[in-house]
Amino acid sequence: MSDSRHGTLPFVLLLILTGLLLTLGPEFVYLRDNFGVRLNTTFKFYYQAWVMFGVAAVFALDYLLSMRRTPAERLAGGAATVAYVTLLAVALLFPFYAVQSRALEYRGPARDAAGQPQERQPATLDGLAALRRFNPSEYEALMWLLDNAVTPGQPPPVVLEAVGGQYSAFGRVAANTGLPTVLGWPGHEWQWRGSDHPEPGRREAMVEQIYTATDLGVVGFLLDEFNVAYIYVGDQESEAYGLAGLEKFREQLEVAFTNDRVTIYRWQPAGSG
Repeated sequence: MSDSRHGTLPFVLLLILTGLLLTLGPEFVYLRDNFGVRLNTTFKFYYQAWVMFGVAAVFALDYLLSMRRTPAERLAGGAATVAYVTLLAVALLFPFYAVQSRALEYRGPARDAAGQPQERQPATLDGLAALRRFNPSEYEALMWLLDNAVTPGQPPPVVLEAVGGQYSAFGRVAANTGLPTVLGWPGHEWQWRGSDHPEPGRREAMVEQIYTATDLGVVGFLLDEFNVAYIYVGDQESEAYGLAGLEKFREQLEVAFTNDRVTIYRWQPAGSG
């Protein structure tokens, strides 16, 4: 073996040792999050372990192939190389099929209700493409916020929207525009802030109160507390909170934007002019 390999070997062994520690460590020591398991700890540490093992594996192949002196050594080096390349090829299938699988959720069904083939959303990296095609009214409202609600040099306005469970359509205004909202996914807020943190539960109840109260004067102080500038009312808000409480916005607030499915009201605190 050459001198360069002698000099590199300690570092590669250190990579392997560190990778083993990162893999085995979470079996015994982990962050006890709201799930009470080691799930998120393994996520964070295993990413690093895979990188270290991958670099060490490439070095190991070179090491085995360089030691091919006897037939047994040549056979071992060749077998290891074939096994590594095969496993790598199989692993490389995952990005392709994973992207296709997830994209099916946004491209629409291949057939309509009558069983006839229909045109599907083409594959794209544009995260708003599905919304633009399947819910153009909401897309129009979100684009209006981006184009008209933000003032250069000023903090972005807070937009009130419905609150609901994670991995759902809730929080879509903040997610698609980058504008702040009062509360997104409460479950994730609890997960990362700790289950004893009162703010997610407090805010979720307050958002519901704002939308469901029939008297705007009763909840106006909540809008002021959270510096709300716009109140978003779309299908999600109507389904989550009902129509009764939404009438107060229509009767008492200025409409900043409206179309057939979305209305955005402008909130100005009392005395703001």
